[in-house]
Amino acid sequence: MPYRFARPALFALALLVAFAVPAWAQDDEPVAEDQEEKSQFDAAEMLGAGKANDDATRPEMIVTAERTPEDKDRAARAVSTVTRDEIFDQMARTVPEALTYEEGVMVQRTNQGGGAPFIRGLVGNQVLYLVDGIRVNNSTFRGGPNQYLNTIDPFFVDRIEVVRGPSSVLYGSDALGGAINVITHRRDNFGDKSQVDGRLMQRFTTGEDEQTSHLDFDGNVKDAAGYAFSGNFRKFGDVDPGRKEPPQSPYDYEEQDFAGNLDFHLTDKVTLQTSVQYVNLDDVPNYDPGNPKNNFEPQRRLMAYGKVLVDDLAPGLDRIEAFGSYQQQTEGREKISAAAPDTETRDLDVVDTLGAGLQLESAIGPWVRFVYGGEYYQDDISSERETEDLPSGDVDKLDDAQFPDGSTFTSVAAYAEARVTPVDWLKLVPGVRYSAFTPDIELDDPATGTVKVDDTIDDVTWSAHVWVQPIAYNALVLGASRGFRVPSVDDLSKLGSEDGRFDVPNADLDPETLVQYEAGYRLTHPNVNFSFFYYYSMIDDLIARKPATYNGDDTIGGDPVYRNENVGEAYIYGWETSAKLIAIPDVLYAGAAASSTFGQNETDDEPLRRIPPLMGNGYIHIGDNPIWLEGVVEASAKQDRLSQGDKDDSRIGPDGTPAFTVYHIRLGAYPTDWVEIVMAVENIGDVLYKYHGSGLYEPGRNYKAQLSFLF
Repeated sequence: MPYRFARPALFALALLVAFAVPAWAQDDEPVAEDQEEKSQFDAAEMLGAGKANDDATRPEMIVTAERTPEDKDRAARAVSTVTRDEIFDQMARTVPEALTYEEGVMVQRTNQGGGAPFIRGLVGNQVLYLVDGIRVNNSTFRGGPNQYLNTIDPFFVDRIEVVRGPSSVLYGSDALGGAINVITHRRDNFGDKSQVDGRLMQRFTTGEDEQTSHLDFDGNVKDAAGYAFSGNFRKFGDVDPGRKEPPQSPYDYEEQDFAGNLDFHLTDKVTLQTSVQYVNLDDVPNYDPGNPKNNFEPQRRLMAYGKVLVDDLAPGLDRIEAFGSYQQQTEGREKISAAAPDTETRDLDVVDTLGAGLQLESAIGPWVRFVYGGEYYQDDISSERETEDLPSGDVDKLDDAQFPDGSTFTSVAAYAEARVTPVDWLKLVPGVRYSAFTPDIELDDPATGTVKVDDTIDDVTWSAHVWVQPIAYNALVLGASRGFRVPSVDDLSKLGSEDGRFDVPNADLDPETLVQYEAGYRLTHPNVNFSFFYYYSMIDDLIARKPATYNGDDTIGGDPVYRNENVGEAYIYGWETSAKLIAIPDVLYAGAAASSTFGQNETDDEPLRRIPPLMGNGYIHIGDNPIWLEGVVEASAKQDRLSQGDKDDSRIGPDGTPAFTVYHIRLGAYPTDWVEIVMAVENIGDVLYKYHGSGLYEPGRNYKAQLSFLF
């Protein structure tokens, strides 16, 4: 849609946000008693509780910002959440799409089976993904937009917590732009009787030709154990971009998901949590114009873990949490290039990751608490490549796989963060972390022969944040933090074709680091929520792809050759804001969010790649049970401030990404206590649009219907 239509919509969103601070913000009363009580709820009881809309006296608890339960309103970080109810009511197709309306987040889609959230201008392996606090990122995660967040079942989610800004003190490498913690669904309703609750759901959409069949149930064996299960069979077709444009094809794929949590209350103080999660995506077409075939087959994630949580073990030792985990990421690629249409190249990479961690919480006096611990992760990488001559069917095994077969990548870390509250209206949160990373990689370099990469890389990082609430409901958040990303196996050793380029290894890379300063204001009145954050980031030793040669050639199979390099210094600054006006709790409310990002590569004197444009969204919600109605608007300004890499990228091009404004409407109804119906028309105006950097246009006018039977 032309910018002249997007600009007024964005201006209207900005006005809504700007005028969301009413007279309550000027209240000079001291901190109210109910505000003081917000931090007094038992931490173990609130773990996993999420938003407690049925009890207005209970705060919304989060665990990611400080790695321990804390009232969201008192968090010394920029943080937002997406709840389980929101995922079902919005009919979010994937975990990435569930983040669409969060402030400071832009979700890019290169294919229908992907989805990569940008946070504060960074994406891919510069944003850390967690499941229940356990790292999902491994050493083969690609830079730039990728599909890994879509290997988490959206229907097994209890809530998603997004921490914007560096989170490396608590979570280590990759947490430059921020951290996304997907917290899975667990049984949280126990009693003297055993019982089971569940949902059987069917969903259909026209824009993506989605057909989803879903079953979940959770229950308890009195107060001794709880369980939760989720299973899906899903099928997606090609994407209809609207405006009578031909369908985007091929983008069809199928998906199967199965997950279960089983928890045991061993004693009043000891809980054992276990989890198994499996997601499988079949034949997911990737964006690769001009080539006959480029599929992910298979794309699979298996995760299993056990956690032991012990409360009040001894005086001064309030909590111990220990975990052990196993993950297996399987990623295959099948490609036929236009330059060699009779040859199919097939890659298969399997990463087995073992993880272990121990975390303790201790109080020192009445106003100092420490969270401290250590983590260990090891990736074992199997990588193979073969080619098939399609006319004859002959298959050749190749030596030059995507990654050196048998490579390993080990990380060990220790961290500590303090929560100092000398008075109830002031909280200081300093932290420090030491990390050591040891790759074990053998590269075959055409120029120098075999190169061994096994030097240990260590890092010390820090953070310091302040939360202060001088007036009731009004808080300021200040912070300075350092994030880092150690060169991964993908950075150091990748060899192969992807997204229209051919990547070659570079064993001589340093970690990229980021120092960020941020300041924010937060209003948390019962009728008005408002936040505004400004940040400034300085990046050193930024790792980015640059044109290169391989065996003297600057193209391989028709794709230009690139390799990762430390390109120098860059900076990113921007702002994020959100507001919610509550006229009648749970019945009549409205909200909006907006963000702006500016990034510059100082070394190359050009914009940073894929920087999101000015974006915003707003909504109004009316009704509750038995019927509710919601209207939504999304808008984006044009992004034509581009790097040379953006201009050369067929997903963006020299003209950039056009502005757009789109409208959606949703309707929910509860005809009985055991039936729930949700219907929507998205992109009512049938606008042809996409998010910046996406290879895939969003669906045109999209009719969605979801029927759930509750038991």
